[in-house]
Amino acid sequence: GYAAMLYFSNPQLSAISPYWVCKKILSFFKLKNVQLFDLGVAEKTSKVVFEIPLQETGVPSAGQAHMASRNNFISGGSEYYSFTKKKLVECKVVSLDDPNWDGALENISFVKIDIEGAELFALKGMRQLLVKQNPVILLEVCSFFLKGFGIAENTLREFAEEINYSFYSYNPIN
Repeated sequence: GYAAMLYFSNPQLSAISPYWVCKKILSFFKLKNVQLFDLGVAEKTSKVVFEIPLQETGVPSAGQAHMASRNNFISGGSEYYSFTKKKLVECKVVSLDDPNWDGALENISFVKIDIEGAELFALKGMRQLLVKQNPVILLEVCSFFLKGFGIAENTLREFAEEINYSFYSYNPIN
C-alpha cells in the first residue's frame, strides 16, 4: 500500500497511510501511541488517484494499492501484478517538506517506506527532513514497480548519495 511510517525516538509513532486497514489495525490492537495521518506521501502536496486491486471475490488487496499512474502492463508484469478488477480512489498526498502541512515531524530516527514503486516520489518530498534529521531509512523496493513509473533502481541510489546517505540492499533470493 501507499504508506510511509515515521518512527520517532520517543515511544510515539506516526503513520501516514490513506487506507482504512491501518485504522482497523490500530483499533483492534488498541494502539494509543500511534498518530495516524489519513494521507499519502509524495513529492508534492496534491490529490492523486490510487488504484486498489480487487481480488476475484471483490475484496480489496490493500497491500498492492498504488498510484494509478503506475503502468502494470510492462513486460513481466503478470509475475508481480495479476489483478483484473480494481477500484479507483482519489486521495490527498503530502510532501513532508511542505511548510503548510501541520504534521508533527520532530526527532525522527527511522522512516520505513513501502509504497509500491513510488518510493522516490516520497523521498523527494521529504528531502529537507532527511537532510536535517538524518533518520535511518528502510525501503521495500520492487524494481518492476519502479519501472512502472519509469524509474530505474539506480535512481534511488543516486538520490541517496545526493543527500549523503549510503545505500545497502538485501535480497534473500540472490
